[in-house]
Amino acid sequence: MGADDGGPALDRQVETPTDDNETQQENPDSVSDGEYSDETAAWLARTMGGQLENSSISLSNNQYDQARSVLGDDYDKRLEQYVEVAGDTSSDTDDTAAREFEAARENQRNLTNEVQRYRQQYAAYQTARERGNEREARLTARAMERTASNISDRSKELNQNFERIENTTSVDLSSGQTEINETTENITATQAEIREETLVGTTLTVQAIDSTASFSDPGTVSGQILAENGSVIADRAVELSVGNRTRTVQTDSSGVFETQYRPRSARLGPQSISIEYVPVADSVYLSDNTTFTIDVQQVTPDVTSETAPETVGYGDRLNATASVRVASDGVDAVPVEFAIGDTVVARTTTGPNGTATETIRLPASINNGDRRVVARIPYENRAIAGVQSETPVVVVETRTTLSVSVSRADDGIPVRGQLQTVSGDPVAGRPVRLQVGAGETRLIETNRDGSFQTVLADLQNNESVTVTATYDEPSHPSLVRRRTA
Repeated sequence: MGADDGGPALDRQVETPTDDNETQQENPDSVSDGEYSDETAAWLARTMGGQLENSSISLSNNQYDQARSVLGDDYDKRLEQYVEVAGDTSSDTDDTAAREFEAARENQRNLTNEVQRYRQQYAAYQTARERGNEREARLTARAMERTASNISDRSKELNQNFERIENTTSVDLSSGQTEINETTENITATQAEIREETLVGTTLTVQAIDSTASFSDPGTVSGQILAENGSVIADRAVELSVGNRTRTVQTDSSGVFETQYRPRSARLGPQSISIEYVPVADSVYLSDNTTFTIDVQQVTPDVTSETAPETVGYGDRLNATASVRVASDGVDAVPVEFAIGDTVVARTTTGPNGTATETIRLPASINNGDRRVVARIPYENRAIAGVQSETPVVVVETRTTLSVSVSRADDGIPVRGQLQTVSGDPVAGRPVRLQVGAGETRLIETNRDGSFQTVLADLQNNESVTVTATYDEPSHPSLVRRRTA
């Protein structure tokens, strides 16, 4: 696609701020906390505003790499500085502006990627048409529909970001908005032409035949699919997306179909349920969607569970299985959580037969003793009731070892350590308590490999002191002391 196909071929840039006021141009790295905060924030806002506008202009010129690079490392640095300065300014709106500058960067980058993708797709579409490959042209045109929709969404979000930035700062982003809107309108018009010459629109109408629906007593839904010229899409298998599930139905000679709505996660009471006609990828027809209203009623399933082995320790594998059934039917596609005490140790979803299976590595946060593994459906006021099943398990104590090394430095006492089981397995994500002499304690969390490091405050008496490291959770306590030089 040439420049005329993707937006005006402009070649200009927005000047970044060059104020004569030295305070406003003060390097944010050299400004002390609170010093010139308002002026620095204003300068940073204008700088980032100029970068956003330059990115929009580059995008309209089909200069995608330039549009992205303008919002690269320098923008990230200015944004980081703005976030720091915002906390010291006299305005409460600077924090809001910081969030909008960050969101605008992401939306501008995403918009650039989508526009580049659309123009590449347009070139492929033209090639397919020139070669008489109608199937490939339809495939590409349908992909362009999705991309054009994404561009419209990103453009709306970016315009909102720009408006909020303008409302919370003195930055004028109107020229950037103009570029974005012109680019988006151009693509929208181009896609309308492609839709007209290659694809056929459809109209989907549906109504609920039954007034209620539940998992055990599904509601019947009837509908019809018409092409935009009034002809029916008759005597063929079509795919529908109903709620969050897809199914294939058969239309009759009038384009009429029937299907059943069997709710699982839908909320109770009268609900507006979405339904969409989803053509195959190379179809000439476009999709369409609508809704129907039906009263969703609740069913309480039977949940059973099993675990093995009966005794486990930290890091051991625990095999857990849950079965969710209503009468003789397994309930598929519902979430299941496995929990021990207050800790959720696994999340999964039931399969086609209503069964969920998970292999759990017992975390260090589970205390030893007689425990119960709870398998539960985390639903409230849904078509499938939230119920649970419990199985017993014995958690045995796992002995741990704690190693610590300390030294002295100008900035304090560097401390490094390792928490692991006696068999050498690292214990990650657990709190270790550190204390210098009889002073205050500090909690530090172990890394993925069980290690930890920090610098503790020195007592500054030039005498050797004892650093105590303690891991005192009931299941696997450890304690070690080291003296500084």
